[in-house]
Amino acid sequence: MRDISRLTDPRSNGCLRCFHLAIRSANVLQLHTRDPQSSCATHIDNTFKLCPTVEEMSSPAKMEESHVHELMMYKVKTRTNEPHEHPVYCPISGRFSFSYDIDDGTESVTECANSDSQISNCPLGFGLHLNFNGCAFRPNFNMTFQCLGDWEDSNGNNFMALLDTEASDEKRPRYRCAMYRKEAGTGRIYVALSSDSSCHRHLESATRGYERLVLQPADSRPWPLAVRQATCTLPDWAQGVWQHSHVDGDTMVYKDAKNFKTHTTRCVAQHDQEKFVIYSRSQCGEEVYNCVWLKRRGTNVLEFQLGLSPANEPTDDMCEPHQFLETSWITQGRKQIHQEASCPVAGEYEGVIPETGDQLCAKLYSDCNNPDIMFYTVISCENASDIYEEREYRCLGTWHEGDVMYTYTQRRDVLSYECFAGRVMADGRVFIGEAGTDESCRRRIDPTRTGMRINRIDTCNSDINTLIPTTPPPPPPPSRRTRPPTAPTRRLPPAPTKARTTPWPVTQRTTTRPWKPITARPGQGSGSSAVHASLSTLALVLAAATALLRL
Repeated sequence: MRDISRLTDPRSNGCLRCFHLAIRSANVLQLHTRDPQSSCATHIDNTFKLCPTVEEMSSPAKMEESHVHELMMYKVKTRTNEPHEHPVYCPISGRFSFSYDIDDGTESVTECANSDSQISNCPLGFGLHLNFNGCAFRPNFNMTFQCLGDWEDSNGNNFMALLDTEASDEKRPRYRCAMYRKEAGTGRIYVALSSDSSCHRHLESATRGYERLVLQPADSRPWPLAVRQATCTLPDWAQGVWQHSHVDGDTMVYKDAKNFKTHTTRCVAQHDQEKFVIYSRSQCGEEVYNCVWLKRRGTNVLEFQLGLSPANEPTDDMCEPHQFLETSWITQGRKQIHQEASCPVAGEYEGVIPETGDQLCAKLYSDCNNPDIMFYTVISCENASDIYEEREYRCLGTWHEGDVMYTYTQRRDVLSYECFAGRVMADGRVFIGEAGTDESCRRRIDPTRTGMRINRIDTCNSDINTLIPTTPPPPPPPSRRTRPPTAPTRRLPPAPTKARTTPWPVTQRTTTRPWKPITARPGQGSGSSAVHASLSTLALVLAAATALLRL
């Protein structure tokens, strides 16, 4: 989630500043930098020495001690100057009663002490609706927050960003930042908000902040008798914490971020080894019978889909094949890795990214000491020293469907998930391409049409399988990571004519790493000018941040 950006302030006679930038969501950027009066470099090599450290950014007290400033930036416009709208599922889901207190110095009593107030994210999961009742400041008061994002910091603290949809004056901040903590066993949630739009001012923990709430889950109806008496359990291999789901015995909780719902399902009957009749209840109380199909795709990958015909009562054909679609799988990566899943390729590869006019090339590196880790770098085809993007992936699992191999990965630099499809032709050509992000592995993908062709140029010493004949290695592009030796970028040979396909050769464990299109191409000039063009929006943001710090 972290990135380091350097910026020259045009008004500071060549002063170089360092900003620590974290993309918290599609709506929120968090920046940290040192006090502009004491953190100015005149040479680019010294800039990184001025960057705030993780320790210095870990708490408001340490930020103040180290003269580190925080800037929260909330996206309001798109590149085309259109209003930016990107709903985010709220991390607090369901119906609760709550008590409320504010530390504004006006009184010593708790403003809403009797828990008569209500909060929920129903019916729309991307908003929190608060109804204050029996409070000291007024008898009834309603407020709505739109959720903009949530994240976990390096200390394990949970944050969420909110938009006050009814704030219309300077006395009430339009954007808010909060910390929250869920109490295991009771379901109680503690929430504290800062006094403004920052994530540090008068905000120390989920129980110490400018405004504080304690949420108590609302009582829910008992499960139907048939559900309570059921004896089936979900498979042992599926138990545990996954990307957006949690399986525990006969219960599966799934957070559907696309449809803004959380489903709690209980196993009612087992249809076969992979299909189960379930009873499902949403966070807003909607209840239905359905069938879930669980599929083990790799050591750390689970896929599932729900039947097409939910009903108020279970039916005999609820789990029959015609109730499911070939392309409707929901993909989940395991959060707690107990066994590594090796990537299906090892060594170093290179290729030309499609639809970039042969201007952008990619290098794919495996970590020879950690077979589940791979690196991906986008460079200029003309000058390998011009690096446009670097990524790090962890392979979670791989499986075949026909002559296409799918690999589900966790992108470690931004803590997201990506799926890739690969195909090896009989003549040795290898193609890989994107097949989805977050919790999607799209089917009916043909990497030879939509993906990138790659050639192997170096191997790991322990590598036994050879996907492609090895070509002589050359000097590596500059990078901050240790990689196998690389060669100058070369034009790939012309593609042979049609060839019969063969299965993708894999090592004993599975996972891949591939290409993702770049959002901007290099211009007709040098690679450095292309970088400048693609980062112009970020530079404007950072320049604005610098101007704010000078005020």
